[in-house]
Amino acid sequence: MKLRSLRLHPFGVFRDLRLDFGAGDEAGLNLIYGPNGGGKSTTLRAIRSALFGFEHGGQDAHRFASKDLRLEAQLEHSAGDQLHYVRRNARNAPLWDQRDTNPIAQESLTRFLGGLDRRQYESIYGLDYETLVAGGKDLLRGEGELGRALFGASLGGKH
Repeated sequence: MKLRSLRLHPFGVFRDLRLDFGAGDEAGLNLIYGPNGGGKSTTLRAIRSALFGFEHGGQDAHRFASKDLRLEAQLEHSAGDQLHYVRRNARNAPLWDQRDTNPIAQESLTRFLGGLDRRQYESIYGLDYETLVAGGKDLLRGEGELGRALFGASLGGKH
């Protein structure tokens, strides 16, 4: 699964921010960087919320009402299928079509995630400073997702 685009409208301090992560062969590793207060952590929370749902009592409803938060995402499956949807901050019917007019089933998104859950995403893909520090400590102890992956790779590698 590849995240092709993300629109924060509204979310956190952003009223309408669109991020394009590339299409086709031009897509790859995306690194979001900037000065303190530039929205890096907000963007990371937006990606996580778009994929797995809003966290209750989240910190991104301080400028806009919680009920008004919206995230629009476009995903591409490895088979080439695309899913373009809007996630609302709602318990019932949180996923809507790209026009935000008709609800869509959670299974539509679940298929694109391929079994990835929030915890796995946070420890492998959605890295922030705290996660990197904790991951480094886990790695030194041979624990955590990365530690297990490296240990498994070393068993099958040539010495």
